[in-house]
Amino acid sequence: MNLSLFILSAIIMTCNIIWIIFFTPMVPDQEWAQKIFYLHVPLAWSGFLSYFFVMLSGILY
Repeated sequence: MNLSLFILSAIIMTCNIIWIIFFTPMVPDQEWAQKIFYLHVPLAWSGFLSYFFVMLSGILY
C-alpha cells in the first residue's frame, strides 16, 4: 500500500511540475517568478496543515 501511494504521488507530482513549466501561461511582468507560486503555495499549505495535525494529535494524546 505504501509503495503504491508513493508511486502514485511521484507520478502526480511529476505531471504537476510538467504542467506548471510547459502549459501555464506566463504573466509578462513576472515571468518565471509567478510560476513558482503554483508549486510553492500548495506545498506550504500542506506543510502547515501537517504541523497542525501533529500538534492536534499531541494535544489529544
